[in-house]
Amino acid sequence: MSCCICLERKGTPVCPRCPCTICQRCWNIYTVKTSEDYDMLKCPLCRYKGIEVCSLPETRSKTQPRRKAMLVRELSHSINSTCNLPFSEDKMKIVRGIFQRLHNLRRTDIDLLDTHLVFNDTVRSKLLEMYNVDGWQGAATYHILLYGYHPEASPAGDMY
Repeated sequence: MSCCICLERKGTPVCPRCPCTICQRCWNIYTVKTSEDYDMLKCPLCRYKGIEVCSLPETRSKTQPRRKAMLVRELSHSINSTCNLPFSEDKMKIVRGIFQRLHNLRRTDIDLLDTHLVFNDTVRSKLLEMYNVDGWQGAATYHILLYGYHPEASPAGDMY
């Protein structure tokens, strides 16, 4: 539903009694201009006085930069913790967790492989290194999951 004030943007439901929805911009203006009671506001549509004065819930698009930054921090911490570890089962457990997390985030709004080309190239080269140099067969599985083809095959249209 569109905002009941500006009628332009999609709104978030605010009233428990009517289908009133308000966009964030209009809600901010409405709460500043309607200051008769600091705890409760009247619904702009049905005038029900029972709407709590608070900000509208944050949407995924508003929290996306923060969630992406947290993901980068967590992945960086995991990657840094494996740098000095020898090739062992403990290291592989952490590495599998990293690649599984990247796979689970594919096609979401915080998919780092789609939005960061340098990171994408780094992950791909690390998977190839772990497959070819370290002999880790799990790297082939994650390469297929993340990129859609086996590390020994070249992707369609690739000119390497």
